[in-house]
Amino acid sequence: MKRLLWHCGAGLALALTASTAAAEDICHEFWFTRNLIFDRAGYCFGSPLGKAVFDNGDCTTKAPQLSAEDKEKIAFIKDAEQEAQCDVDTTATRLDFSKAGLYASLPQFPIRHLYGDGCIGWRGARTPLHLQPDDGAQIVGHVEPGDFIGFGYYPEGDWLHVAIQRPGSGETLEGWTSGLGDYLAPGMCDELAG
Repeated sequence: MKRLLWHCGAGLALALTASTAAAEDICHEFWFTRNLIFDRAGYCFGSPLGKAVFDNGDCTTKAPQLSAEDKEKIAFIKDAEQEAQCDVDTTATRLDFSKAGLYASLPQFPIRHLYGDGCIGWRGARTPLHLQPDDGAQIVGHVEPGDFIGFGYYPEGDWLHVAIQRPGSGETLEGWTSGLGDYLAPGMCDELAG
């Protein structure tokens, strides 16, 4: 599986720091996305946290049948959790992950890498960002020349989930795109970070 470096650029809102809060946030995101895969497969949660975060009302099994792709994603997330030394308290009844509701509502949610890279000052063309990795999906915004682009998510085929920060405006945006081409090619960014 291809690993991307986590995109961290000067001023990029996605910069992962060594702080305890940042480590806890990413660990909560890993826990949620890994368990959302299980939830969608009908898993019945037994831990207080699992029961609090996911509705067991529609669960069907303690041993769900997972696709090969889902198994690969879960293994990828577990590796990232181990590398980040995550230890989420599953006896708690609250998870600190602000995007949980959004991710749960999406047919295809992004899965974060522990590492990533970034493009500071995009020099390429204006490129649409979609809600889902599908050309027919709703366009939620655009990557504009000059934007800072953070790449820190597991790709879905040719699609990348990216986070954009627009310099000077404070505006941030996330979405899926397949239109950045070889974004690491010379001249595509003012600077690369990672």
